[in-house]
Amino acid sequence: MPASDPPSPAPHVSAGGRDDAPAGTPSDAPAGPPPREPSAAAPHRRILALDGLRGLAVLAVVAFHAWPGIFPGGFVGVDLFFVLSGYLITAGLVRRLDAGKGPGLRSFWVKRARRLWPALAVLLVIATALSWLAFPDASAGLRRQWLGALTYTGNWLQIAAGQSYFEQSAPPLFEHLWSLAVEEQFYLLWPLLLWGLCWLIRPGRWGLTRPSVILWRTRAALALAAASALGMALGFRDGEDPSRLYFGTDTHSFGLLLGAAVALLLAGRAAASPAHSAHPGYSANPAHQANPAHPTTASLSSPAGRWAMAAWAGLAMLAAALFWLPADSALTYRGGLVGLCVVLAGLVLHLVTRHNALSSALSARWLRWCGRRSYAAYLWHWPLLVIGRRVSPDALDPLVIVLAVALTFVLAELSGRWVEDPIMRHGFKATTRAWARGVRGALSAGGARRNVAVAWLAAATVVVLAAAVAIVAAPSVSALQTQLDQARSALQAQEQEQAKQGAAKPGSKAKIGTRIDVIGDSVTLAAAPSLLKSMPGINVKADVGRQAKDAPELLGTLHKSGNLRPIVVVSLGTNGKPRQEVWDEVLRAVGPQRTLVLVTPSGDRDWIPEVTESMRRLARDNPDRVKLADWNAARDQVTDFASDGIHPGPQGAALYSSLIKRAAKDADAG
Repeated sequence: MPASDPPSPAPHVSAGGRDDAPAGTPSDAPAGPPPREPSAAAPHRRILALDGLRGLAVLAVVAFHAWPGIFPGGFVGVDLFFVLSGYLITAGLVRRLDAGKGPGLRSFWVKRARRLWPALAVLLVIATALSWLAFPDASAGLRRQWLGALTYTGNWLQIAAGQSYFEQSAPPLFEHLWSLAVEEQFYLLWPLLLWGLCWLIRPGRWGLTRPSVILWRTRAALALAAASALGMALGFRDGEDPSRLYFGTDTHSFGLLLGAAVALLLAGRAAASPAHSAHPGYSANPAHQANPAHPTTASLSSPAGRWAMAAWAGLAMLAAALFWLPADSALTYRGGLVGLCVVLAGLVLHLVTRHNALSSALSARWLRWCGRRSYAAYLWHWPLLVIGRRVSPDALDPLVIVLAVALTFVLAELSGRWVEDPIMRHGFKATTRAWARGVRGALSAGGARRNVAVAWLAAATVVVLAAAVAIVAAPSVSALQTQLDQARSALQAQEQEQAKQGAAKPGSKAKIGTRIDVIGDSVTLAAAPSLLKSMPGINVKADVGRQAKDAPELLGTLHKSGNLRPIVVVSLGTNGKPRQEVWDEVLRAVGPQRTLVLVTPSGDRDWIPEVTESMRRLARDNPDRVKLADWNAARDQVTDFASDGIHPGPQGAALYSSLIKRAAKDADAG
């Protein structure tokens, strides 16, 4: 593995072999040569466990996107990246500022560009070409996505476009780059803010001592983190899509700022040698600091032992969150996510100041490899999963997902060896010259070597041309989005017509449609014109990204207004696995005087079989109150699914409507 730049002789803790590593959404330099023992003049430690922690973060994110039904809380891996980024970036900056060198903004931003842009550019070109060749409809909105990726404004462009993070059926190819945008905006603004903070709060000003300076700087970072978390908590509304809060830099930067607070808190330790550490349990042996094979030990009754137990508990909380923290619940946005980030910041603090069994566990070679390749793995995993799910038959979907995950880490290693490492080591110009020399040498060599070079050049040309064509020809919206927009227009027209004529009284026997309320997601929205045509007067409430957990509140609102009709159709479950209790809550909200019709979800999501079975079980247990429209069982009859394999075209929409109509008539007859 190519070595990175050697550690600088500054008194700083680093991970991955570079003290300026951008870490975070997962980015870090490759591993360097074996760390040198710190000297009294240059106490420098390399914390291998931080690489391992970054490896856990990328594994959590990949697992969340690959198997969301099993790891519904894997999104917290992004917040772990944020905490690591905030810590590592701030530690390097404050060291320079306290040394009177200034923030070195130009050098800082050039290093960020050198670290992040090459791998990103390769991903954009190859993934765009692959998606266009595999299913051209995926090219919709590519120009906006490229603009967001290259300018690191993707999160705000997704907010402006109304993109839902929770609409799982047809996600954008580069949706995951929102987190890189948040980080890069932090990299742009935080050095300036930190510069001002360190100038304003410094030893000697207002009689501040060095410990007081550290305390007030840390408090400032914590105050900013609290403001960001408060914005997320106050902005959350039950029943509304929280994507704006999740994507927003203002409401989702608390992890970065908590990591920064850890770096500011530890800034005073830089001037002290490890032997004079104020923290119990810290090893003064330089070999122990660099070598995970020699952790320090401490009794559980000692302060060091209690700190170690707390750190293990923090890691256990992270593991629990992977399985039980939902991405769209009030708990997550009103304290759950920021609380977990506080725990993660404490975990980073522990790993930086102590070396024990936890450090050794996180320093496992395979975890550190995942951490060193986490940036490229993060870049590649989402497009591969999106493309794989679009092109594979449902029956092969589990295998395709496993292959996509495996290919993610293969490409991450190739990206590190052939793109990221050389450019980090030699820079853009020297690396491109070396590539050009290698190509010229291969072409002039003749034989098999020349043939291989020609094949690679031809493949690269095809990929670049395909990507260029995809971007130029990309429509602003996909065919599916056009279909959904037309469906919204049809529903709005019906609402306006009913407002003019007066809505039919609920319970009227004149038309079956006037007796039906439908609560649905984008699948229902896609079929809305067919529903309106086959059952005039039907009341359809459908929205993109809606989940089953939203149904009880929506039904309660209709009930309180006196507009809940005798037959209530709920068509949800495509966008996430609900709690089992949700269906009981839906049945209670419908009430004993009405009939509930459940429409089973259909698609390649791993939670759909379980959701479908829970609906069927509720119908079996309550035959007089619950009817079933088994859309999942009718899937094989649909011939015009959209490219995502979830949203029906006209033929599928007609079948969807007929299933609901049949179940509604059965309920009406009963």
